[in-house]
Amino acid sequence: MEITARKARILLIGFLSEEGLPFTRVQARTISFMDLARAKRIFVKVYGWAPSPEWEKVREFAVANGFSVETG
Repeated sequence: MEITARKARILLIGFLSEEGLPFTRVQARTISFMDLARAKRIFVKVYGWAPSPEWEKVREFAVANGFSVETG
């Protein structure tokens, strides 16, 4: 089953809350690359994130669940 932007957002909010990592807002969207590679990818942006060594753990969680994560 393909993950949706909504599901990716919910998963990441749950993970951040469970780990006690700070954030103010999480936004997810699907970006289509049909002109380039006939593919699409879900990007989830975390707002209110302070630089932390925990970011690698967040990135690994996102990759394992089939989406990309970035800060905003």
